[in-house]
Amino acid sequence: MALTSEVEFRIENFLSNWMEREGAPGVSLSVVDGDETYEVGLGSRNLRENDPATPDTLYGIASCSKSFTATAILKLAEEDKLNVHDPVGDHLDTALWESADPQITIHDLLSHSSGLPGDGSAFLLLTRELGLSNATSPLGSMEDIYRFAEGSLDERVSGPGESFFYCNTGYTLLGQVIKDVTGESYASYIQNNILDPLDMGRSTFHEADVAADHDALTGYLLTEDGPEPSEFPYDPLIYPAGGLLSSVSELTNYLRMQLNGGEYNGEQILSQESLNRMREGYVEWDYALSSSNNQYGYGWTMREFMGEEVFSHIGDIIVSSAYIGFIPGQDIGVALLTNVSPDYLLQSVGEGVLSIVLGGNPSADVPFWSVREKLDRLTGRYESYRSVLSGTVSREGTTLKFRSDGAPAITFPLVPNSTDPEDFSFHTRAEEGDTKELRVDVDGEKIDIYLGRWRLHKVADK
Repeated sequence: MALTSEVEFRIENFLSNWMEREGAPGVSLSVVDGDETYEVGLGSRNLRENDPATPDTLYGIASCSKSFTATAILKLAEEDKLNVHDPVGDHLDTALWESADPQITIHDLLSHSSGLPGDGSAFLLLTRELGLSNATSPLGSMEDIYRFAEGSLDERVSGPGESFFYCNTGYTLLGQVIKDVTGESYASYIQNNILDPLDMGRSTFHEADVAADHDALTGYLLTEDGPEPSEFPYDPLIYPAGGLLSSVSELTNYLRMQLNGGEYNGEQILSQESLNRMREGYVEWDYALSSSNNQYGYGWTMREFMGEEVFSHIGDIIVSSAYIGFIPGQDIGVALLTNVSPDYLLQSVGEGVLSIVLGGNPSADVPFWSVREKLDRLTGRYESYRSVLSGTVSREGTTLKFRSDGAPAITFPLVPNSTDPEDFSFHTRAEEGDTKELRVDVDGEKIDIYLGRWRLHKVADK
């Protein structure tokens, strides 16, 4: 589908509505459709100064950085400097996981399939730097990371390839592999071998570069009082797992390389064979209420969306979040960046944009929005006959909760049975702990919820 003015309007309307609902100060978007490119900035990169968000605004792309790390590892593999099936300890200047059986390989870390659960190191580093935590786990150096990782070996719950556990520490270690193999710092290697050849000269890991830039985000924490400005977490230990800052304009070049067989402006950044290895599904990863099967490769997830195979990744660094996705079969790509982190995956917003580009409707095509629309329809004030019982139904993530105003004191969850926007079957949890079906009648604007003796009529919106 061509990027017509109507498509652009629908995208901007979708994003504007999302920003207002979620309290996102600024959003930047790039869409690649064949030879066409559509870029837009909405809202503000800094609310106090009301500086506009633009396609050139630098944001933290968080875990979308992982595909850059994976690209670097595959480049080194192409140069026969390592093999992804080597034990990771073979390419580190320190002993690590020597007692692991089976051995933990580079492949295992790239695909989050080592059997080691996530150990929370990145979360600890981020929250400490943002002043949100006083946790004192020793994570001040790479040596601390080695000790942290070595100690986590007892947590291993399965063999390679059997389980998916998202583990940021694994990518921090891959960044160290790149450093030890090349003799060059991780950030320098990425800059010289990936960013510079892709004309991504403003993309950076470094605080000083961002401070000197004329168009960079102010990150925000979402609070009950609205978005609050925050520092941005810069820490070299986070770089390989989630430390890159970039703009949608420069990420357009990255998308074109992905869609053009690894080539950009006549230079082969990575072979098509290596791209295919990155995009192969090595382990299954399910998203909450989505009924689609998701696979993880090397820095990319794969899933079917609207009959097409989509490769994507999301990122969340508490004060900034990102989505990068592309459909090789349609020669379409999307880069979406914002200076907040909502309490759900930005994939739902990115796929909403993809839905519009493909001629669809986000409410029908993206399960998250199907559920959200259904839940929002039920939120509001409810009363029984003569208001003997009254209360409020509010949305909490992907469920609803009813809370009475007072006596009789009643609180119960309403959990949807499906993602179908027209299916109003719900269940709750009985006092004994069993699942109990709830009757919910929806007839246009007339909505009733039944619980035991009570028939509750919706009398007002939230």
